[in-house]
Amino acid sequence: MSDRPLAIGLGASSGAPRTAVTEVLARLVDESVLSPRAVRAFATVEARAGDPAILEAVRRCSSDGAVPLWPYPAAELAGVAVPGPSELVRAEIGISSVAEAAALRAASEWGAGAELVAGKTRGDRVTVAVARIGTA
Repeated sequence: MSDRPLAIGLGASSGAPRTAVTEVLARLVDESVLSPRAVRAFATVEARAGDPAILEAVRRCSSDGAVPLWPYPAAELAGVAVPGPSELVRAEIGISSVAEAAALRAASEWGAGAELVAGKTRGDRVTVAVARIGTA
C-alpha cells in the first residue's frame, strides 16, 4: 500500500443501509487497499450527497471534520473516463459512473496523474472506488 494520499468515490442507491459504505471501506482496509490516514477527500455525485449511507461513512471516517465530502455535478462526472462504466447507473442517473468517476475527479483536484487503486467495489446497494492522488 502506498503512502500517497487517497480520494474515495462513493455511490449509493436509494435506501442503501446506513452502514453499507463503512462496511465496504472496512473491507478495503482489511485487504490493505487503503489506509484511513491517507484519505484526503470523499466524493460523490450531487444528487447522492445527502444519502444516509454516504454521510455515515464520512462522519465515521472524519470525526474531526478534516476529510471533506465533495459533491460533483453529474455532468462533470460524465466527462471522466472510467474503466468500469455501468449501464445500470446510466439508466438511473444518466451517467456511466459515480464511485470511480468521483474518486478520479477528486484526486485530480491535487494535480495530474490520479489513478485508481481500487476500482468499483460493491457492497449492499453501494459502490466505493479509491484513487491515488497524482504527484504532477
